[in-house]
Amino acid sequence: MRLGILGGSFNPLHNTHLEVARRAREAHRLDQVLLIPAASPPHKTTDLAPPSDRLAMTELACQGEHGLGVSAIEIEREGPSYTVDTLDELARTHPEAELFFLMGADSLQEFHTWREPERILRLARIVVVNRPGYEIELTKEQFPQFSEADLLRIERDQVRMPPSSIRATDVREAVRAGRSTADWVPPCVSSYIQKRRLYL
Repeated sequence: MRLGILGGSFNPLHNTHLEVARRAREAHRLDQVLLIPAASPPHKTTDLAPPSDRLAMTELACQGEHGLGVSAIEIEREGPSYTVDTLDELARTHPEAELFFLMGADSLQEFHTWREPERILRLARIVVVNRPGYEIELTKEQFPQFSEADLLRIERDQVRMPPSSIRATDVREAVRAGRSTADWVPPCVSSYIQKRRLYL
């Protein structure tokens, strides 16, 4: 089994998140991509909707999406949502699966600050997706903590997609300003935000 993992605060989940999951699934012939909302993202601490709401929005958006699933593994686990802990648990519960961890090029720039990045590389294949404003230059000078084999594997596994300027920050600001988010989030997510009066 080839299992993709796409984590994030999903605050809220938007169309680019879904497109990343779809394109990575196709590019790497993944059996499933699990979207995993973080309970307490170590790098994001402000303006977060409750974990239960972010999980519900993610579940709504993935309904009917072939090959996409949702896991509450980080929300059910106490404490900060560290990727290495999530991958370790998934490796134990899915021993038959090859894990593919999806991340944006912006996250790759900060990867050395994550908890146990070397262990993450051993637990999963890193699939980097391009992001506007972030050029991926996989050189030993830029990433001295990676081996040459790591850099070659990450280079090979990249997924490129049309640039998207959608940011969750812009979605939240639009909600507060009473502007439409129809072009940015699935209709079910927009309805949920309105019903729960999130981000006001």
